[in-house]
Amino acid sequence: VHQGDVIVPPHTFGEYAAAASRAHRRTVETSWDSWNQPLVPGSVEFLCIPNNPTGYELSSEEVRRRVDARSIAGSQVVLDLAYAPFLDHKVLVPEEAIVLYSPNKVHGMTGIRAAFLVAPLAAAQRLAHAAPSWVTGAHGVAMLAAIYHNEAQAWVESTTAKLRQERLLLTQSLIRAGFEVKESGANFLMIRVGDAALVRSTLLSQGIHVRDCSSFGLPEWIRVSAGKSERNTALVAAMCSLREDDMWAH
Repeated sequence: VHQGDVIVPPHTFGEYAAAASRAHRRTVETSWDSWNQPLVPGSVEFLCIPNNPTGYELSSEEVRRRVDARSIAGSQVVLDLAYAPFLDHKVLVPEEAIVLYSPNKVHGMTGIRAAFLVAPLAAAQRLAHAAPSWVTGAHGVAMLAAIYHNEAQAWVESTTAKLRQERLLLTQSLIRAGFEVKESGANFLMIRVGDAALVRSTLLSQGIHVRDCSSFGLPEWIRVSAGKSERNTALVAAMCSLREDDMWAH
């Protein structure tokens, strides 16, 4: 790792590397358990908690160790908590970290691309200086203004509790049907299907939307989100039908 490098874990959100490329920075992939890896000042590490799409989650203690090690080395940790509101526990955030929040996910408004970050004062000032003048439209501003009202938070608590139950039931149904599943504490999980691109396009033709994980370096896996019971039942039925058609090895 060299000064100015951007460090990312394996199989994670691709926009970290894309942003690094636009800033003419090198991206270095490292393992989740490399918190004690020697670093040089000026590097930045992105951690998505829980990770998109694998659902891998560092514990709060592991995050604390990671941030401490990076701070001592003069480098920075950025925590992306886009899917953290779906967890059944809070992610404890060290004050030294830069934290990204994308509330559109948990509020079911993924088409509104608005988010915000919380950072130590010096880092926040540098980021404000580097940011574009106009980054959020009127719909995004309205969403960010509304999400922390009591009514909105009560809705999130109720909805995420239901989603966690539906995700568990979906996972159990898929495993009972013989599918290889990577579980997650978020609202999504991964299913091994062989040819993810083919399975995605076939399901899409049936009105079922899943994420082909090829762009994450996982071409045999799809990511699915838990929804209402009838939607999850339809997904499992469609998956079983595709398997019966020998669409992938099983």
